Amino acid sequence: MKTGLLLVPFVFFLVGFYGASLLVRQAPFPAPSLVGLPVVDAIAALSERELNVRIRAQQERADLLPGTVIEQTPRPGQQVKPHQSVFLVVVRQPKKATMPSFIGSTVADSQQHAEEIRLKMKVWRIADIAPRDTVIAQWPHPGKELEGRQAVLYVSTGSKASVRIVPDFRGMGLKEVVNYLAQDGIKTVQTVVGAGTFVTAQKPLPGSLVDLSKPLSMQLQA
Repeated sequence: MKTGLLLVPFVFFLVGFYGASLLVRQAPFPAPSLVGLPVVDAIAALSERELNVRIRAQQERADLLPGTVIEQTPRPGQQVKPHQSVFLVVVRQPKKATMPSFIGSTVADSQQHAEEIRLKMKVWRIADIAPRDTVIAQWPHPGKELEGRQAVLYVSTGSKASVRIVPDFRGMGLKEVVNYLAQDGIKTVQTVVGAGTFVTAQKPLPGSLVDLSKPLSMQLQA
């Protein structure tokens, strides 16, 4: 009985000490500043303070490195408690734009579209049988990933002339291409590998400008 009474003060001391330490641990403190940090460093800073991390959203920003924290809630300096969640908005890599198709559109519509997607456009006017101010070719090709923000449009002046743009014959039947070129009086030099019947390479290259008023030969490999 006496032993039990002697233990009572010790038990109260332990309870009091634990309660006091719990209150100290749960005391609020200012939220750290995380904006501008890589998300890995932000997570480490929150973990040291026993705060939970929540990625609220991702935003595309070309001017910042992917994974950079650009927003946080609660804001820096606001009072938080251990195990409270801190919500972050981080940067993600922007998707690369692809080249739209302008072929068949008017040059005015094409330029307006290019301005909307922040694409710099250079226009070359070429005599062709297509209606005046119609886009007849472009570079880069439609669907190609844009490394820069520049493009070239070839626009018809509405009159036929001897200057033409060399089409891309790769993947087409060799006989079909030879017959097509013969209509414009273009001679072909053929290099056939095995039983090849489809064009695999050509010279002049696709997109080149040629003058049909001068002797011209096309080198085809199949």
